[in-house]
Amino acid sequence: MPGRFLGVTHMTGNIDVDLDGLRQVAKALHDAVTRDVRPAAIRIVNDCEPDIVNYGPRFATPAMTSARIRHHDSLAATLANLRSYVNTSQALVAAMNQVIAAYAASDGITAEAAKKILADAAAQADGARARYEAAIRAAGYTSVPDSYMPTDGGMA
Repeated sequence: MPGRFLGVTHMTGNIDVDLDGLRQVAKALHDAVTRDVRPAAIRIVNDCEPDIVNYGPRFATPAMTSARIRHHDSLAATLANLRSYVNTSQALVAAMNQVIAAYAASDGITAEAAKKILADAAAQADGARARYEAAIRAAGYTSVPDSYMPTDGGMA
């Protein structure tokens, strides 16, 4: 059963990449992280991290100490998750751009390979035509009658 994720459809044995869709997702994620998430995350980290929990030391009750520790741990985990989200989003955008570049390069290689195949085929056709003309001349004709020559650009 095919599955779809970020413009990529995976089917058994095949991967079909919707490059336009992948470009749109990469751009949207990049723009959102660059414009909104990263600046907000920087502000949050800068506001919260220097004195991650700056209250409670003068209250010696076990309940206050416990609450302060839980708050500290929760805030530290939240800040770590925020950093991780920004870094992972940037890595995901980079990975999507690598996939796009790899597909573009493979298309370029394919186009170059197709040009070479066509050039080789044209050279073989020219060689076949030269051998054909030589065989006609070897048969005693001084020139190749027009009726014997292909009229479709040299490809019989």
